[in-house]
Amino acid sequence: MLIIEIDGGQHFKDAHEARDAIRDAHLGNRGFRVLRFNNHDVMTNREGVLTVIAAVLGEAVAPSLPSPASGGGGKAAGFVNVPGETPL
Repeated sequence: MLIIEIDGGQHFKDAHEARDAIRDAHLGNRGFRVLRFNNHDVMTNREGVLTVIAAVLGEAVAPSLPSPASGGGGKAAGFVNVPGETPL
C-alpha cells in the first residue's frame, strides 16, 4: 500500500525529519510505502511528482486472488450489500 505525503518546510528541520523517519519505518514494517514530496515540488513540478508516483505504482505487484474456476473469486472481501442497491 502506498502513502503519499506532501510536506511543508517544517518537515525539513532535524526534529521533524527524525520523527518522520521513525513514522516511515513504523509504517514500512506494516506493509506501507511512504512517498514524501515537498510543497514546492508539488506546486512547481507537478508532472515530475506524478511521474514518480506512477513509477512506484507501476512497481506494485497486484495481490494474487483465487480464480473463480477453483472456487474462489466471487464477491470482494470487505464489501457489504446495501438494501436497495444492486449487489456487486
